[in-house]
Amino acid sequence: QVSIAKQKAIDEFAVIETVRDNMQGVGLVTTFRRWSRWTWKKVQRHRKDLRSQYKTTLKTFEAAMESINSAQGQVDMWVMNRDVYTDRCYWQHSRTNLITFDKPGLQHYLPPNFVIP
Repeated sequence: QVSIAKQKAIDEFAVIETVRDNMQGVGLVTTFRRWSRWTWKKVQRHRKDLRSQYKTTLKTFEAAMESINSAQGQVDMWVMNRDVYTDRCYWQHSRTNLITFDKPGLQHYLPPNFVIP
């Protein structure tokens, strides 16, 4: 932690020196004000980037949740019944009347390589 803070301080002083060199003879007050403005703009850019990253992450999460909700709706259409002759459970789709002995799950309706957030 200390070495990271030390490196940040060294970098900031290097920026101040660069500004002072570019201004050629301008006083410390003017240099400090311009450096202060540059730092403020840097913080603003960083905050803007973080907001953009948050919005992108939120959209990705919402899309994933919509996929999960859609898949859950498909799973909910399966009704479990028992075979009267073998007493085995089977699932029947309420719309298509398809029958399967394997319990339908979310993984059957989600895209391949889907990662639940």
